[in-house]
Amino acid sequence: MMKLAILGATGRTGVHLVEQALEEGHEVVAIVRTPSKVTTEHENLKVVSGDITSTASLKEHFEGCDAVVSCLGAGTLRNVTLYSESIKIIVAAMRETSIKKL
Repeated sequence: MMKLAILGATGRTGVHLVEQALEEGHEVVAIVRTPSKVTTEHENLKVVSGDITSTASLKEHFEGCDAVVSCLGAGTLRNVTLYSESIKIIVAAMRETSIKKL
């Protein structure tokens, strides 16, 4: 099984992906803004607060993961720039932790 870092784990898609990954036996690091919003409890689930605008924040949580899954969405048009810029930061953090799967 794999250890997955899931970004956007409290969103509509992220919630389902976390549950599916856990059901399939994967270990999940759910990286969210507000950990209290995560209602799923599981021995293979670690919920952490992370900042998608910070390579250092993401690197810390990506350590030991096999892949990163992004369930981030722009939400509104005003957030499109934040979303597109965060992808650059995510990829940089992945490179620094030698993760090749996004």
